[in-house]
Amino acid sequence: VLSVGHDEYWSAGMRTALDQYIRAGGNAAFFSGNVCYRQVGMDLPDSRLTLEGDMDGRALWSHHQGPNRPENLLTGVSFCYGAIHPDPIPYTIYQPQHWLFEGLWPGGGKPKQFPQVGCIGYECDGCDFEWVSGAPVASHRDGTPENFQILGLASGRMREYEAVVHSRALFGRDDGFTPWGRDLRQGAAVLGVWTEEGTVVTVGCTEWARHLDDPLVAQITRNILGRLSQ
Repeated sequence: VLSVGHDEYWSAGMRTALDQYIRAGGNAAFFSGNVCYRQVGMDLPDSRLTLEGDMDGRALWSHHQGPNRPENLLTGVSFCYGAIHPDPIPYTIYQPQHWLFEGLWPGGGKPKQFPQVGCIGYECDGCDFEWVSGAPVASHRDGTPENFQILGLASGRMREYEAVVHSRALFGRDDGFTPWGRDLRQGAAVLGVWTEEGTVVTVGCTEWARHLDDPLVAQITRNILGRLSQ
């Protein structure tokens, strides 16, 4: 299953179907950002989506008094821990020998900077993480699966009002912080992968498909499609 671009609005039926598909051995690739952020209903006779809850947070899949099903459980990442990137920002790659990067950096070595493509502009998804021996490691406090691997990361900023909405939705507080002291204004785009029965890859940004003419973006895309389609 491919999600491409800006895949924000999901119904309960969509979410449940993909959850079940992955846990039955299906694979999914999220070449997208702001994924599964708001819950909607589907009004099929009128060909429209209807917002569940309100625009101030109760419509969020991660709302603690609403669905309480963080999108991290599905994708590994969330816009609640993400960032806005108005300018080109490179990923730093922390596992250059991973199969995602086959054919890019023969021999592996130290973390590499991703070129000025891919993680560009608009809305990006991240996860709560800690620094361990100079590399980001998912904390799993946000619903991110236990075996989620952060392969690349690009730090950024979340807008003030959105950080407040996120802290209110997630924890019922209005200061833009998590209970463990993370400032949600300090977000990031996260490139990562996790596996249960199926495998899920996310690039953590909305703009990936705009840069398929870049040879590195194209090669990573080939690697993902080639591996997950087997």
